[in-house]
Order: sequence, then C-alpha cells, then structure tokens
Amino acid sequence: MNSSQAKKISLYSLMQHIGLSPADVRKSGDEVWYFSPFRNEKTASFKIKLSDNVWYDFGDGAGGNIIDFVMRYKGCDFKGALSYLDSTSLVNKTSNHKIEVVEQRDNAILFDSDRPGRGLVIKAIPIFNYALKNYVKERGLSEQVAYKYLKEVIYEVDSKQYFALGFLNRSGGWELRSSVFKGCIGDKDITLFERGLKQHVAVFEGFMDFLSCLTLYGEENLSGNVLILNSTSMRGRGLAHVKAEGYKEVYTYFDNDKAGEDTLEKFQQELEGMNVIACNGLYEGYKDFNDYLVKNCS
Repeated sequence: MNSSQAKKISLYSLMQHIGLSPADVRKSGDEVWYFSPFRNEKTASFKIKLSDNVWYDFGDGAGGNIIDFVMRYKGCDFKGALSYLDSTSLVNKTSNHKIEVVEQRDNAILFDSDRPGRGLVIKAIPIFNYALKNYVKERGLSEQVAYKYLKEVIYEVDSKQYFALGFLNRSGGWELRSSVFKGCIGDKDITLFERGLKQHVAVFEGFMDFLSCLTLYGEENLSGNVLILNSTSMRGRGLAHVKAEGYKEVYTYFDNDKAGEDTLEKFQQELEGMNVIACNGLYEGYKDFNDYLVKNCS
C-alpha cells in the first residue's frame, strides 16, 4: 500500500474499526465529533471532517490525514502506519475528498496551506520567471541557495495556469509560494535531507526558514540531517521520524508564536532521552527566521 491508497481509506470507517463511536454529529453530517482517543475527557474535542477525510484534535492542537492519525495512535512511523492500514481490510472503504478553494486573489488561487490543493502540476523547471526571481530577493534569500532547492512550478486549476516557487516534500507534493500565493498541491508531507550520520537533526517549521538559515550561515554550518515540517500540522509525522531514527540531538527552529511554542513543547515532551535544543533565540523578537533575515540582512 502506498500513501495515496491509504489516504483514500475513510477515517470514519477506521474509527469504527478501532471501536470508537461518535459523540456528536454536526453541520449536516459533515463533522463527526469523538472523545479524543489520546486522553480521557468529558467534552468531545476530536473532530473528523468527512468531506475532506481529515481530523483535528482541539485539545492538543494537532491534526492531519489518516496516516498522521495512525502514526500517533499506534506510536509508529510512516511505513508502520501504511502497514497497519493495509492489515485492516479497510482499503475499499473510501472517502470522497472535497478540497475547497479558500480564497481567490488577483491571478492566484489560495488553498488552505495545511491541506493538499486540487491543482494539477504541469511541470517543474529551474526558476526563470522574473516575478519569482524578484520574490526570492524580497524574501532575502541567496539566489544560489534558492535556485538549488526551489523550482518554478507551473500548475493548473480549473483549466487556468499559474506559477509559483515550489519546494518538494517527501510524498512528491509541492509546497508553493509566491507574492500572492501560499499553499500546497499534492500530498502534504514533511521534507527530509539526510546528509550524514544520524547523530543530530535540525528541524525547521517551514522551508523559507530553512533557506534563510542557509543564506545566513551557509551550508557548511548546517551539514547534518535536516527535517522541514512544512506546517505545524505535520509535527506528528516529524516526531515519528525523529523517534524512529533515534537522533541524540534535535535542534529546533520554530516560529516565535503560539503554534511554534506549542510545537516546541510537544517535541520536548515526546522526545524524552533526546537533547532538544531550541534555536529560536537566534531570531528573538521576530516572527521567524525569514522575518529576521528580511528585516536585518536584505
């Protein structure tokens, strides 16, 4: 079973399979609420949105797709989650996904950045478009760094073509950015760069922060393994990978906001025995690494 096949399995059917019954149904049957399977509670705070086949745990501030749920529920890694789902005989119990357009602005369609978009990637090429080159400069990134890790992605939505900077994730999905666009096309996932011995790993919240770090300090100073979450909603998947690899030191570069603080706390709680080193002090007083770079080094 691959990730695309797994994500077609109905989360609702999986809840039934593991013995969980709904506590409430809202919004014409599209939202199904449960008592969280991750803790004891008296008020249901765990929601499944049937049309998107995704879950969110309001008590923990985490969510994702069916693979993310299994990794957390079973305490396994990505491959283990696929193996478990393959063993459940739920393959034919699928859910019809409905990916919603969140906003349209000028010449771009914006998707919820934590969900996959419904667009079709036409091609990914070296960055050529002047507007994208200018956006690289606006974000303060070194051209050498940006052109190595990013592509110009041409994609289609509703028979109209658009373009954006693209950063590839582990599942082949594209994190897309431009001056008028922030979203994802394809499967949402983390990105990994395994560069050396598995002694330590640097974990970034987003790829702009990763590229900002490389711009400021150079690749030679970030020579170890690197993990980019591509969204705090992917922190469960990131944690599963770090646990599976058994790193001794984990350097985190999360945003200086509530989501970043919560993600750091989650890493510190769940990576017991590993040395979790918070590096957000490097850009203290700024939202994130790229915000610091733009306002101080451009």
